[in-house]
Amino acid sequence: MIKELLSAEGLLVMLRPAGIPQFGAGGTFEVLVPESEAESAHEILSDTDPI
Repeated sequence: MIKELLSAEGLLVMLRPAGIPQFGAGGTFEVLVPESEAESAHEILSDTDPI
């Protein structure tokens, strides 16, 4: 959902697995954006209602 949200705003987004998934859970991912888009990504996520 986060990747789609940021991509819809025109940002380049990549997800990287972090840690070990447990029992079929989706696991934890790092959300990566270019440094030049980091501030924009932060603003978009800060203005979005939590799930």
